[in-house]
Amino acid sequence: MFKTLGNIIKWIGQHFMGMLFLLIAFVVLMPSSSAQLNPANLQEIKLTGPIMTADAILKEIEEAQKDTKIKGVLLNVNSPGGAVPPSIEIAYAIKELKKHKPVVAYASGIMASGSYYASIYANTIIVNPGSIVGSIGVIMESANIEELMNTIGIKTQIVKEGTYKEAGTPTREWTPEERAELERLTKDTYDLFVKDVAEARG
Repeated sequence: MFKTLGNIIKWIGQHFMGMLFLLIAFVVLMPSSSAQLNPANLQEIKLTGPIMTADAILKEIEEAQKDTKIKGVLLNVNSPGGAVPPSIEIAYAIKELKKHKPVVAYASGIMASGSYYASIYANTIIVNPGSIVGSIGVIMESANIEELMNTIGIKTQIVKEGTYKEAGTPTREWTPEERAELERLTKDTYDLFVKDVAEARG
């Protein structure tokens, strides 16, 4: 009995994506009683790996929005997150796309931090039972290599204008004023993240 149950669970795991895709296609493409049956397509857009730039995926989203043959979009996400600006750009592009056709976001592996942000405006978010989802937060970090530089005899030479132009430098300890400014920027970004999640997911 347990062997049979194990085989069933294994089969479901192996075919989960295919079953999910068919389910989404059925929901998105199912015509109303008065609708005429026409050929239609569901486009898959993959968001994988660290998010450092949004150019490629934004192009895919724009093309899906303009293509009248595409009746729905599956955003397949397996990303730990990444930089704030491209994550927000993708989120707002999905928000606009949703006005024209339904979007389903699927957490196939990791949908955390920036990749969760990018997905929040989808009509529906579907989660693989083994995926990692959430991590609403913002982090800013930098090494302090001042002692290492002193050990190997390296000194920096800087010409700057602006109070916080050197904030975040790894070459020395941050001043209290610099740390306070970086904390303010981090909090502002976090507050925006929370606000958008609340707006998108209710």
